Amino acid sequence: MKIKKYIADDMQKAFIMIKEDLGKDAVILSSQKVRKKGIAGYFSRPVFEVIAAVDEEAGKKEFHEELSIKKLEYKINELQNMLKNNTKPEELAIQEHNLIKKIRNAGVSNDIIELIKNNIILDDSESSIYKVGDMFLNILKKPDLIKIENKPTSVLFVGPTGVGKTTTIAKLASNMVLKEKLKVALLTMDTYRIAAVEQIKKYGDILGIPTKVINNPLEITAALKEYKDFDLVLIDTAGRNHKNDYQLDEIKSLLKIYHISRVYLVLSLTTKDDDLKEIVDRYRFIENYSLLFTKQDETTNIGGIINVCYASGKSPSYVTNGQRVPDDITVFNPEQYVKELLRG
Repeated sequence: MKIKKYIADDMQKAFIMIKEDLGKDAVILSSQKVRKKGIAGYFSRPVFEVIAAVDEEAGKKEFHEELSIKKLEYKINELQNMLKNNTKPEELAIQEHNLIKKIRNAGVSNDIIELIKNNIILDDSESSIYKVGDMFLNILKKPDLIKIENKPTSVLFVGPTGVGKTTTIAKLASNMVLKEKLKVALLTMDTYRIAAVEQIKKYGDILGIPTKVINNPLEITAALKEYKDFDLVLIDTAGRNHKNDYQLDEIKSLLKIYHISRVYLVLSLTTKDDDLKEIVDRYRFIENYSLLFTKQDETTNIGGIINVCYASGKSPSYVTNGQRVPDDITVFNPEQYVKELLRG
């Protein structure tokens, strides 16, 4: 049994709200006139407080029935338009709901759009927007941020080449040191790029924190022992081609041998959706990881974040939106992001 309370100016509006929310099988358990809380309530008209309930199983059945009716109505209207305009089926342009158009324009994937169409009855009411918004929030989950779980908490950053892992690590380290007053060390395994080692050493010198180059994965154990009194050890890795099995096997071996506290897959939002989907699919060998997105300022396609979260089933964490260290990184805000998606 699902029970909810509704506040409305009159009973007619309350009935409309209940029917839209709980369906035609809902029953009224109680109703009474009440005043709004606070001082303003004394000077305003009383409102109706209505308690309604519905059997959830009956509600599910009703939803699927209504969805089937909506689809049937659409097909009938489609056929009527074909007859009226003498249009061939293959020439008929499918008219999408405005909300679907908005989120499609925002870059939301066809997989998610089909999920919406199959599970939500779209109409012109605000409840449609709320239901889609709730679905988006369920896909995104809560941000999975760096937490100090033990000393030292080791955090490994992996991902393709050119996504900005080293700069992102510098931003995180700066915030951890300057704002959270944590004791941080930096390790880099990116010995393939000549500039990478010098870059991370430079950041370490500016922040006054130790940096160490790892030439062989076996050196990680010694490094973690050396920094056993530190709060956090951030580990940079070389960019990996997700199509190269040998390079991915190196990460697999690393995770099997060493106990790494947390793993973040770093992805650039300028990457094509199909490639992002393929990348997260190739990294499925990592059981527990979170997503970190970069270069948000370099793209107008904002749908990439939810698409990757849906394809991977993983949580987002941080988003970078520029090159400035430490300013251009923020904790991902699911609510704000969903508002942008629905705004189109």
